[in-house]
Parts: sequence; C-alpha cells; structure tokens
Amino acid sequence: MRKLFIITVLLLAAASYSAMSGENIKKVKLYLIWTPQCEFAGFYAAKENGIYRKYGLDVEILPRYSLKSPSKMLNSSEADFSILWLSTALLEREKGTPVVNLCQIICNSSLIAIANKRAGIHSMQDLNGKRIGIYKDDPVEIQKLIFKKNNIEPLYVPISSSIYPYLKGGILAISATSYNEYYKLISSGVDSSDMTIFSFKDYLYNIPEDGIYCLDDTYNKDPELCRKMVQASLEGWRWSFANQDSAVSIVLKEMLKYNIQANRMHQSWMLAKIKELSCKIANNVDQHFLSKKEYDGLIEFLKQNGILKSFPKYEDFIK
Repeated sequence: MRKLFIITVLLLAAASYSAMSGENIKKVKLYLIWTPQCEFAGFYAAKENGIYRKYGLDVEILPRYSLKSPSKMLNSSEADFSILWLSTALLEREKGTPVVNLCQIICNSSLIAIANKRAGIHSMQDLNGKRIGIYKDDPVEIQKLIFKKNNIEPLYVPISSSIYPYLKGGILAISATSYNEYYKLISSGVDSSDMTIFSFKDYLYNIPEDGIYCLDDTYNKDPELCRKMVQASLEGWRWSFANQDSAVSIVLKEMLKYNIQANRMHQSWMLAKIKELSCKIANNVDQHFLSKKEYDGLIEFLKQNGILKSFPKYEDFIK
C-alpha cells in the first residue's frame, strides 16, 4: 500500500506538472516561402528535436501551399511569423504591411544567372537580346537589376520553379539560386563546364535573403515571444549545421509527408550551401542581425536603383 501511495503521488505530481507546463506553452505558426527543403532545415530541426518546446513554444510550420504571400498570411493572422527575403520584406513594408525583421538567417545573396556556354554565352554582353527565364515568385525587379546595371536587355520569360525550359533550349539563361537550381541542372546531366555563371553579389550587390519576420503589432504585444522564437530557431540551425546528415533526414521526412520528390544528395548539397551563406550563427556569435551600416548601405542601393521610394528607419524595422 505504501508503494502504491508513493506511485500515486508521483503520477499526480507528473500530471500536475504536465498541466502547468501545457499552460505555459504558446502555439504559434511559422509560414515558409517555399515547400519543405533544407533551406528551412533549422526550423524543422528545432521542432523535431523539441527545441521549440524547450523555449515554451508549440510551433506549427506551414509550407507555402497556396498563392497566399507571407505578408497576406501575417495580415490575416493565419501565421504569427514568416520567412521572407530582406528585399521582399522592405517592398512589402513600402506597400503598407508593417513587417519587422527579427533575425537574419542568410546574410549573403544566393542569386545567380546561369547561361548556356555552348550557345556562345561567355560574358554578360552575350545575353543581350537572349531569352532568360525569371522566376515569378522572386523579387523580379531585383533579378533584372544585374542586367540593367550592365546595360543588357534580355528577353524576359516568366517561369515557375521548373528548369525544363532551360534544358529543352526554350531559354538560353535562367535566374537561379546557388543552393537549388544549380544542383538541379547538374543532376539533370548539365556539366558545370557548359555553364556561364553570373553571381549577383559579385556583379552587383550582396543582398541578405532569408530572415524571420512578424508584424510590428506582434512584436509590440509580446517581444519575449519573438525573442524565444529567434533563440530557439537559431539553436535549431546550429544543431543542423553540426549534424547535417540527421538534419537532412528530418527534412526528407517532411518532404515525403507532402509528396514532394525527395533527393538526399540534393538536400545535402543545399544544407551545405545554406551554411556557407548563413550569418555565422554556428559560432554562437550574434551576427544574425543587420548592423545599421549594412542596412543603410542596402537602402541606399535600393533607392538609387528605383526599387524603393520610401523605407522605415533602422530602429523601426530591425528588432
């Protein structure tokens, strides 16, 4: 009876603790800018490994499954946080959506243009008048800048995420990211020696990309919630960079859940590239926020090139 009493007390204590813990767990939704892939490995790892839970968060990760933009998801309260490219976030802010930057994950531009060297494209000038595929979902004006600044006028062809127009010769160049489409072309049989690569950060400007965003109102109501979201996510990214094979497995499981074609080699390549592009968060150094100097430089660049007409103050946008 004594043993039974002790067991009963322990079970009641555990149930009580569980109930108390449940009260402190906050449910939030994170909206991605694309379907599951290793571009988002740190977030999936933070959820899978209980890191979000450790910080008192129950995070539902929503892949971009519809035509709804991240800003629309935030405005409609269908998501509390979202991943956005920095340039997109600034454009959304100019349109009236009060997004704020909580954290930068990717501090370097992955944007590149890939051209068919066999078609005689060896320099930027060779693209003049040629058909180039531009992804509709990315900041189109940002993509076009690399050609505009070099006095090149290609024939722009709006495309989806498919590389087939390039493979079939319908276009002679394609806008891409170094961590995704480049590898897709390689795995489709295109030799790297047959590609001419134009890197956005080498030819124009190094614009940071993926960051964690929320509405200004969300931040003002609960800055502690935002802080925990950032800290837990960064811990998930550190773990992913230190355990890349396991992180890829977590992402592959998510891809299969949504019936997305999964390729371990491709996703491993992607995670390794994301690490190269990241803000050095693997070293536990607070470099995942833009400095005022970096921010002011970017704003000046976007203003000079007619991308932005108005912009928020640093302290109003970078939290």
